[in-house]
Amino acid sequence: METIKSGAFLSKAMRITVAQLMIGMLFSFTLLAKGGAGQELLERRVSLKAERVELSSLLGMVREQTGVRFIFSSKAIKAGRKLSVNSSEKRLADFLNDHIKPLGIGYSLVDDQILLFAVGDAGATQPSPVPEASSAAPVPSETINGVVRDPGGIGLAGASVVLKSNGKVGTTTNAGGRFSLTVESLPATLVISFTGFGTKEVTVTNASEPVNVQLEVSNANTMTDVVVVGYG
Repeated sequence: METIKSGAFLSKAMRITVAQLMIGMLFSFTLLAKGGAGQELLERRVSLKAERVELSSLLGMVREQTGVRFIFSSKAIKAGRKLSVNSSEKRLADFLNDHIKPLGIGYSLVDDQILLFAVGDAGATQPSPVPEASSAAPVPSETINGVVRDPGGIGLAGASVVLKSNGKVGTTTNAGGRFSLTVESLPATLVISFTGFGTKEVTVTNASEPVNVQLEVSNANTMTDVVVVGYG
């Protein structure tokens, strides 16, 4: 009797083990397939010769040749600056490394698209310091720290964070979606935006508490800062 029970238990354990193994293999194959698809995008070829064209226009040309869509914040990557390129049958990965990365722009694959973002920590655009006499009292200030995430909870690189009362005071989020902004006083209202997502306003009353903002995908009618390059 014990031998029969042991055999039944062993058979059941083997079935469970095989099922777990199949699930694990299926999950691994899925990850490999996604990684392979992303790599295929970077292997596409680019042949371009252009003189002093705006970065946004150049990315449009690359989109037409490769079919790859780019997502970016125009302000963060300074899409209006001009550059010249001469590329012949170059891999997209090499094209980005040779012509885009030197501009201080990083990139990462997001599904079948390429996200462009400013490299480094949050590049704050702070007001110029005002010279003051030695007898003058220091101007009070508050530093606001926070993070901007997409609907999936992933940090958004290149999101715009601007002081509502003074549009000249602002910054962009770093590669992890984090930002730091110094304002004169609290409360302060921040306007947070990113291409393809709805704009949010957040009022900060306590600088010691980090600001956590999650942007939601906007519909086409509410998009004001176009940053998805696509033609056709």
